[in-house]
Amino acid sequence: MRVDGVIASGAREDNPLLPVWMDSAICRAASIDPQKRYPALSDFITHLKQPNGDISTQAESSLLDRNSSGVWMLASFLLLVVNLILLVMLFTGN
Repeated sequence: MRVDGVIASGAREDNPLLPVWMDSAICRAASIDPQKRYPALSDFITHLKQPNGDISTQAESSLLDRNSSGVWMLASFLLLVVNLILLVMLFTGN
């Protein structure tokens, strides 16, 4: 996550077993922007005790977000294979 030029990582990067709703609550509580934080400590504690339904049903991050270098390496490899096949077809006359 990027906020005002600062790159912050969620707690899930350190512990992938952490539920999405809990990571979201922690990120909101530790937000750099005071307007995005919980207005009171009791709200934060409530969200930790009773998961927010909206957050818990959100989809996990995409594969591109989780492993962008792996996705690009796979795409590059597939393009290399396609180019080699086309090169062989060009020189064999098929």
